[in-house]
Amino acid sequence: VDTGFYAHVRHPFYVGFIAFLAGLPLWLESYAGVLALPIVLIALVARIFVEEKTLRDTLPGYAEYMTRVRYRLIPLIW
Repeated sequence: VDTGFYAHVRHPFYVGFIAFLAGLPLWLESYAGVLALPIVLIALVARIFVEEKTLRDTLPGYAEYMTRVRYRLIPLIW
């Protein structure tokens, strides 16, 4: 898949998940949830590295997709 959001970042679901995790504690006025966000982000970044290695090793064409779509989560940054 390389259309829509997948044409810009390799993990658009995680982008939405991060936005949800950042917004929910603010909406619920639970600032403890905001403090937990960095821990979740670190775990998610680790998962992305493992997932990309697995996809690159097992899915034909994924390495080429990685060269076409350079960014994992944030266009022009990472």
